Amino acid sequence: MSKIILNTKLEILQTLWKQKDVQGIFDHLYVDKTEISGQGTTDLFTGKDSLLLLLKDLVHSSTDVNLRIFKSTELSKQLILTWVNWTIYIHDKNDSFTMKSLFLWQEIDQDWKIIADMYAEEAII
Repeated sequence: MSKIILNTKLEILQTLWKQKDVQGIFDHLYVDKTEISGQGTTDLFTGKDSLLLLLKDLVHSSTDVNLRIFKSTELSKQLILTWVNWTIYIHDKNDSFTMKSLFLWQEIDQDWKIIADMYAEEAII
């Protein structure tokens, strides 16, 4: 059941991404305490303002995105760990790159939010 809910949240993210709705993405998936870092940066992004700037840079430098859960592990009733594969389209469907994220989801106020995201190049196969 939880995987279905998380897949639905990622589908909504894809729609919001196409609409360039950075605030909507934040409100739908993240909280102020979310922490994001990964390959190519020494920064740990956290706090609404920092996360919105990071999301804005990612969303506005691409035209589309596709996310798929590769693996999901329920750690407790309120925590789920997912490996997510991304395909990010730069100009059109012929110009893309892949990456992976390790998301830690927490159920907060009866909604699932990403509280940690660690990313790296290349999808998991």
